[in-house]
Amino acid sequence: MTKDFYERGLIINENSEEYDGTTAVVRTDHLTAEAVEFLRWRAERWMKLRHLPVVLFHSPWFTLRNGPKMLAHIFRGATIKSLLGLEDEKKAFERYRAIRRVERAYV
Repeated sequence: MTKDFYERGLIINENSEEYDGTTAVVRTDHLTAEAVEFLRWRAERWMKLRHLPVVLFHSPWFTLRNGPKMLAHIFRGATIKSLLGLEDEKKAFERYRAIRRVERAYV
């Protein structure tokens, strides 16, 4: 698969520090790497939120104690304005990317 991606010119980043599962390092024939990363970010946070009721049922005390931290982690980069739709999602996404860049620099 890697050979095919190289031949098609889809790999846009070979920096192994960014191979972390949150940063798109390849593009598609139809989307840029940034668009792929944005779509993953947008879908993933709502998927994680949908699991919260199951976690609450399974471990209510843990969820009540750590729920605010879990939500803060899931919605990193978001503000009240972005959650209410008063701010472009791309701005929240850029804040999230900035947070991830700092985290990668630390590791």
